[in-house]
Amino acid sequence: MEDFDGDGISNYDEWLAGTDPSNATDFPVVTPPVTDGWVSNTQWQNRSIGLQSGQFSAEYDVVPNVSNMNGTTGLSFGNAATWDDLAVIVGFSEAGQLNARNGGVYSADAVVPYSAGTSYHFRIVGDILAHTYSVYVTEGAGTEIQLANNYAFRSSQAAVSSLDTLAVVAVTGSHTVSNFTISASVALDTIAPSVPVGLSASVVSMTQINLTWTASSDAVGVAGYKIYRDGTEVGSTESTSYSDVGLSASSSYAYSLSAYDAAGNHSSQSALVTATTAPEVDADNLPDEWEIQYFGGISVANGGESEDFDGDGSSNYDEWLAGTDPANPNDLLELKPVIGVAWIGVSNRSYEIEYSDDNWKTFITSELLVGRGEQMVWIDPTEGNILHKRQYRVQVLQQ
Repeated sequence: MEDFDGDGISNYDEWLAGTDPSNATDFPVVTPPVTDGWVSNTQWQNRSIGLQSGQFSAEYDVVPNVSNMNGTTGLSFGNAATWDDLAVIVGFSEAGQLNARNGGVYSADAVVPYSAGTSYHFRIVGDILAHTYSVYVTEGAGTEIQLANNYAFRSSQAAVSSLDTLAVVAVTGSHTVSNFTISASVALDTIAPSVPVGLSASVVSMTQINLTWTASSDAVGVAGYKIYRDGTEVGSTESTSYSDVGLSASSSYAYSLSAYDAAGNHSSQSALVTATTAPEVDADNLPDEWEIQYFGGISVANGGESEDFDGDGSSNYDEWLAGTDPANPNDLLELKPVIGVAWIGVSNRSYEIEYSDDNWKTFITSELLVGRGEQMVWIDPTEGNILHKRQYRVQVLQQ
């Protein structure tokens, strides 16, 4: 176990390593495992990472190879040869703690000590246009800690407009950087569009009011507008106009609207504007436009509200209420009796309804019904057109 050349390595170890046991400058050097890693030293090393000009997110792993080292991992535009070339700087200090550059000083929002041989995962979120970045670090399988919040780029890089290089250097000791990735990130849109202005209401008829307004603005883009009538949302549109129809004659309505964007941000509602629909000419309870559509005028024979224009037994007013055609005797609101079966169903139990018109000599089976722990109702599909005795039974299926 002697050491012939006095280099601190035994003759046996030099034999194993294949080094010269009589040369004190020739001895085996043990370096940490690199895998896909990149080991720093006193020389600046640079790698291209792809041009970044806006917001970005970078992640990488670092293992400090010795304690109380002085090593840096940073981002720059072009190859770095001095610390002034770096805009983003994350370091292992000789005090045994992690830090980051904030303008003209090194700082940290949390005290994070480091240990040699331990892996640290870093996440950097930056904004090149704002010249700021935040740093997050996770030790091993631990919890992520924010090391730096919205730090300024190094003062010498306060005007840089792009970053494209990853750089490492160590004044003392070394660290291994691996698994580096970087990508452009999209900021969350949290800004609502401006409040719509210039809302105007134009009366078109007894049943229609048209709205127009000035387009809102948004940081990303306005997706549409929601329309409110008397405080209740009644519609939406992507344009700067809207037609509100189906209104009542001689009625006043108050309108407002709000703008929204694709991220779901909504502006406040606009100022109110009011409008009153046109009055009826003949002052009955039938809209004049409806009378003109079906009767051809507002003063035709049998066209009054209590009269029956098509002779189907329903007054014109009742047909207007029902939405049927008052000029078509075959189009009327017709009520039919409903026949069915009701029972209390058990949750998740399956049922079928069977019915017969010949005392169960033959029968028809309904579709499968599933219980929900409440009353169940099955309606006979014959719609009440039963001219004879019919029998029903509820069949519970085996589970």
